[in-house]
Amino acid sequence: MRQPLGEPVEVEARFPPERAYPVPRWVRWRGQREPVEAVHLVHERWEAGARSLIYALTVGGRWVELRFDPHRARWYLDAVHSEEP
Repeated sequence: MRQPLGEPVEVEARFPPERAYPVPRWVRWRGQREPVEAVHLVHERWEAGARSLIYALTVGGRWVELRFDPHRARWYLDAVHSEEP
């Protein structure tokens, strides 16, 4: 089940020169610092001329959707997925 959030979060990321996007290393959400275990997918989304990067990640054993706004240099946790129907 997808739980939509849209909450700002703190993220530590690397910006490797060989990649077109930053690579998250950990996410701090609701006081917990959780490691990024896997990056499954990254894609661009354009809305009203503004670019965002959308990530599908495994963080702390959960599948999450993370969004990076490069214009504002801010990260958002858009959704957390659970195994419940």
